[in-house]
Formats: sequence, C-alpha cells, structure tokens
Amino acid sequence: MFESLKYIEILKKHNCNLVVIKENIELKNSSGTLFFNILLALGQWEKEQISLRTSKTLKVMKERGERYTQSAYGYDVINGKMVQNDREQFMLRKIKTLKDKGSSYNEIKDYLNRNGYKKKNNTEFNRDNVVKLFRNHIN
Repeated sequence: MFESLKYIEILKKHNCNLVVIKENIELKNSSGTLFFNILLALGQWEKEQISLRTSKTLKVMKERGERYTQSAYGYDVINGKMVQNDREQFMLRKIKTLKDKGSSYNEIKDYLNRNGYKKKNNTEFNRDNVVKLFRNHIN
C-alpha cells in the first residue's frame, strides 16, 4: 500500500495524472485520490485477512497431525497423517555423514543416484536437490 502511495506522489510531483478508467478514478482531484486510497486500504486489509485465515488453518492442521502440504522428504502421508519414511530418513542421515566426512554435494548426488535413491517424484537427484535437502532437513 505504502509503495503505491509513493508512486502516486512521484506522479503528482511531476504533474502527471493517473486515470483508472474501469473504476472512473482520476488522481487530479481529491475525490479520486480519496477513492484510490480507500481501494488500497481495502486491498491491504484483504491481504492481511487471507494471511491470517491461512495461518490459523495451517496451525490447526499441524496440531491435528493432518497433511497440510506435500510430504517433505523423509516423510509420507498415510491416511492423511505425516509418518516417517524409514528409507528416506536413512538417506538423510547418510547425506549428513557424507557431508561431515568432507564429500561435496556433487559426490553425494552421485552416491545417491548410484545407490538407487530417488526424489519424491521418482527421478534422480541433482546437485541442487542435495543442497536443498541438506539445508532444509539436515543442517
């Protein structure tokens, strides 16, 4: 909202007008500026309300142990609940061990693919996948 107001002030400073045809708003008059500011405020309010409702819903789902996102690597969704996937958990521990011993992300990627480990979509790992796994699930 504040960023939009900043741009409007820049337009006014350079004696430019903004005309919003669909809503019949013209910023050269005070009524148009007022209406535009009301629309900006309502947009900001709606954005915050959506965020609040989403946060509350996710919190309730987490508390109930219900699925609220795609299953993270190391977990599967069974009957709507997130449960550990033993093979993937073992692989995550192996990645940590290899990294602690000084292996590069490319070396770890090669190890995983050579030993038949797959991503959730059943494709092979690339270096970036290993980096993300390490940062999000291990480190």
